[in-house]
Amino acid sequence: MDPPSRVAEQGEVLRGHRRRLHRAFTPHSVVEILDETTGEVITEPYRPGRVVVTSLFRRLMPIIRYPTGDRAEWTGTKGHFRILGRAEEGVRVGPVSLYSQDAQAAVTAADSQGRVMGSQLVVRRWDGRDGLILRLATAPGDDDPAELEVLAKEIIT
Repeated sequence: MDPPSRVAEQGEVLRGHRRRLHRAFTPHSVVEILDETTGEVITEPYRPGRVVVTSLFRRLMPIIRYPTGDRAEWTGTKGHFRILGRAEEGVRVGPVSLYSQDAQAAVTAADSQGRVMGSQLVVRRWDGRDGLILRLATAPGDDDPAELEVLAKEIIT
């Protein structure tokens, strides 16, 4: 079963053999599935996209089009959607979402020599708290610890 926090964001988990099926908490929330390239709202069944949720519980400061970090598709049943997995857009660290493109922009800005060939965001838990590891890959032979330490400090500051 999906963790309670994800269920609360998106809607009710349908029981039984349809474990990855959900339905929105209407009329208190609006679930939308957006095309991953154009951002347009998807209404037809079985077309995958990324999930955003608008919560109508909070009237003074509603949460509008919150990206859950999930990919989903509508099923043939009105209001029901199937979770397909996580979107490639970012990671969740405690209550904060860090988007991959923001992390990549920080790396690119700090890496003026173009040494970084790839990166990976990894969420870990230490002492009951979430933490984030940013792994960087450089070209083979580009492994001087002192220079890499300077690069790492430039990225995180």
